[in-house]
Amino acid sequence: MRCDTSGVSVGRRYARADELGIPFAITIDFDSLSDQMVTLRERDSKSQIRISVNEIASVVSSLAVQSTSWTYISQKYKLIGCSETISNKTKVEENFSFTFCRPKDEINTSELKFSS
Repeated sequence: MRCDTSGVSVGRRYARADELGIPFAITIDFDSLSDQMVTLRERDSKSQIRISVNEIASVVSSLAVQSTSWTYISQKYKLIGCSETISNKTKVEENFSFTFCRPKDEINTSELKFSS
């Protein structure tokens, strides 16, 4: 697993991952710190879901070994889009506009609580 800390927009990070052939991207945003959810994006459809940090490892593992499909996962979890809020923080919306924003400040991922 690698973490992109280049400082470019989320959209550019997704484009870079797409070019490299990375099938799934996990995004941690400001909302992740409060709701303990992350965004999982699938390369081919470019669709995204919000999923609990406690479920992300098992879901990505199941997708990687093909014991489940993206179609099943995208039906189980609500598909989302993302747009910029007035405060430049990430906001999840129920649309597919995919206008991404970049947070003003770095996110301290140590505040996420993963279950073991």
